[in-house]
Amino acid sequence: MGSARKQQPATNQVNLESSAAARPYHIGYHAAVTPDKPAFIIGETGSATTYAQLNDRSIKLANALLALGCKAADHIAILLDNEHCAEFIESISAAHRIGLYYTPINYHLTAAEIAYIIRNCDAKLVITSERQIETVREARPNCPDVSHWIGIVTSDDKFESYESLLVDASPLPPGAEREGTPMIYSSGSTGFPKGILRPYVDRPLGSTMLGMPPQYFKQWEVNRNTCALIPAPLYHSGGLSRLIYVLSTGGTAIVMKRFDAELALALIDRYSVTFGMFVPTMLRRFLDIPRAKRMGFDLSSMAAATVGAGACPADLKKEIIDWWGPILDEIYGGTEANGLTKITSLEAITHPGSVGRPVYGIIHIVDGLGAELPAGVEGTIYFEGGQPFEYHKDPEQTEAVRHSRGWTTLGDIGYVDDGGYLYLTDRSVDLIISGGVNIPSREVEESLFRHPSVADVAVIGVPNDEYGEEVKALIQLRDGWHESEELVSSLVRHVSSELARFKTPRSFEFRALDRDATGKLMKRRLRDQYWADKQRKI
Repeated sequence: MGSARKQQPATNQVNLESSAAARPYHIGYHAAVTPDKPAFIIGETGSATTYAQLNDRSIKLANALLALGCKAADHIAILLDNEHCAEFIESISAAHRIGLYYTPINYHLTAAEIAYIIRNCDAKLVITSERQIETVREARPNCPDVSHWIGIVTSDDKFESYESLLVDASPLPPGAEREGTPMIYSSGSTGFPKGILRPYVDRPLGSTMLGMPPQYFKQWEVNRNTCALIPAPLYHSGGLSRLIYVLSTGGTAIVMKRFDAELALALIDRYSVTFGMFVPTMLRRFLDIPRAKRMGFDLSSMAAATVGAGACPADLKKEIIDWWGPILDEIYGGTEANGLTKITSLEAITHPGSVGRPVYGIIHIVDGLGAELPAGVEGTIYFEGGQPFEYHKDPEQTEAVRHSRGWTTLGDIGYVDDGGYLYLTDRSVDLIISGGVNIPSREVEESLFRHPSVADVAVIGVPNDEYGEEVKALIQLRDGWHESEELVSSLVRHVSSELARFKTPRSFEFRALDRDATGKLMKRRLRDQYWADKQRKI
């Protein structure tokens, strides 16, 4: 293992008798016990930040935020790409230790989308960087309630300097450290992104991991000896949650600024990585590396790996397991954390196609009238007993996912077998998952409806060998408009001007769209045509 992982004798720079440091699920505790151990390492540069350094800087930033008027249960937003991994981790650590809700924002979004999230989450303060400065300047006039804009490496005098705030802040722990929690925005199945809000609980710092009971995460086998590769963007719930688990338990996170398959394998080799979290597209890119080259990396340290954020094709999973051994688990769940299932490599052999049994949450399969269905019968998947949540400022959507008995759903369809294993047979057709990223089809449809040529539109996910799905727009044109390359270019420009580029359709088809007597478009049937074609080709 590389020298960055070597532990030094504890110097007890932090008083373990203090209430925060005495609780084991917090960086203050690890700063006391293993101050010189790397909390995280930037994969591309090898730059390491120790627990003592992270603890010190997060204390100063927490005090700076308090001085700017933040208080427990307030909201802040963090708009940083992975070029600023260190500042991102410092920011969430500071917010977490003074009881703030913190919202990481996808930096690929447009200024209008970013402004919507900042307004909707009630952010009092935004932390950003020079790399987003033009987008932020455009978004800023539409965010009148933000009191402070903090910039990293920016000469713009309209932004307060991140480093200057730290220099001027007190190095002493805040007097009343309480647990904060992320409020992540999920690109769910309909409309605008939804902030997943958990009830504020006044808890001492270090009581939980990500606001959830530590026992929920024991099945990941993450502990102080863990060296975890985090290749996903930190604004994504998958990357953020794994990062917090690792820092909460005193392990080391290897964070990538951007995913590169060959570099990821090199990092596993270099740092003797023990745990990795991936999406199916990443696994596919590993296999795209010529066999002779990829087999040259030593991956023997890997004890566990997880794939999620979209269905993992059986052939892809088998190839990875044949290469890595039976260490790959597949998970199914959502940012809502209302329930989670997991299936191990060995279980996948005897239950092909299943996404496993619950890690937490009890599964209920329900019909259209709300009645529970027996094993083997397909229906909507609900979970009982997961984490409580609501969609911020959206009581209608919150109510729409709740069963009369209090269970909640992500809108997916499936069944359980007699052994309690869950099988997904379909997902909410309004949600497209491309490369592990959620894209709400309704949002793209609403944008296309604003183009003068569009009489009717259906946006669906169709097969893509690399990303799993891609965005396709089926368009019925208004009278007087005709299909052409110029029209397609115009439609692409129109959507790209309103939405992030990853939401822009990759293909268009012009056709009549039939709706039923109630005006409903049968999108499931439209989608099935393309997936049936793929099945015939397999």
